[in-house]
Amino acid sequence: METLDSRGDAARSPERPWMPTVAGILDICAGASSLIGGGVLAFLAVAARSVPHNVSEPVPEWPFAWGFAMFFSLSLMLLVFGVLAIVGGVYALGGKRSFWPVIGAIAATLSCFPLGIPAIVLTVMWDHERSPYKS
Repeated sequence: METLDSRGDAARSPERPWMPTVAGILDICAGASSLIGGGVLAFLAVAARSVPHNVSEPVPEWPFAWGFAMFFSLSLMLLVFGVLAIVGGVYALGGKRSFWPVIGAIAATLSCFPLGIPAIVLTVMWDHERSPYKS
């Protein structure tokens, strides 16, 4: 049963802060975009590697090997950052006190800068707000 406030709207729980919720949503959005981008780059890496095998005349192999190495390493980096951002976002949404929300916000910043900066600011402010060492 939901409790209603004076305007008839559902009352927000006072023990649920808004900062970890917004930071978690931003982390998950940045992680999802990073996973999509990593998948596209992995596809481009495989496509770049298969080009010399699909042409009839001889083509030098080294540019395609460099393209494969570059795209594949970038895709792995984006996939790892995406997974870390999603895990950190889930922990931030759960409101758990651990290092995962901060790691997720940092990974979100490294993978998707416009979504990551507000996520890291909100995570650090939320972490400072609940810290026992407040100044």
